[in-house]
Amino acid sequence: MTNRFGSEAFRCEPPGGLDDATLAYIEAAESCFEDLRQVAAQLAGLLLLAATGARSAGPHHPMLAVAADLFDSARDATLRLTPRSALARHHHLHLKAAVEKLAGTLALLRIAPADREAVTAPTQRLTSAWQELGHASRALPGFDLVDFSQSCCAEHRQAGRLAL
Repeated sequence: MTNRFGSEAFRCEPPGGLDDATLAYIEAAESCFEDLRQVAAQLAGLLLLAATGARSAGPHHPMLAVAADLFDSARDATLRLTPRSALARHHHLHLKAAVEKLAGTLALLRIAPADREAVTAPTQRLTSAWQELGHASRALPGFDLVDFSQSCCAEHRQAGRLAL
C-alpha cells in the first residue's frame, strides 16, 4: 500500500490516509525539516574539524556563520508552522525540540574554543537534536534522514572490531 507521496505507508498513517490538514502541514514543514537537517550537518562538520585538531574550527569559522543564518531562518519558519492535526502536532513537537537543541549547540560553539576537549558538550547537544529530527522523520511521511546505524562501520563498532 502506498500513500499520496508514492512511498510505502508508514505506521503513523491512519488506515484511511492522511487528512488535508496533515498534508498541508507536511508541505509547509518540509523546508523547515530540510533546513534544520542541513544546520545539523554543518555543525557536525565543524565539530569534526575541532575534534581532529583543526585550528580553523573556532567560533570565527565561516561555516558557523552560514549555519547560524540558516538556523535563524529555519527556527522562525518552524515556529510559524500551524499544525492542525494530532499527527502534525506530534511532528511539530519534535521539530521544536530539535530547534531548541540546535540553538544550544550553536551557543556552545560560539563561546567555546575549538579544541578536542571542548567538543563533548556541543556534540552531545547536536546528537540530541539529530535524535529529535529522527523522531520527526518517523512521525510523518516525507521527512527522511540517512540512518547510519545499519551501515557497515556501525556493525563493526558494535562488535568491537573497528579500531579507531
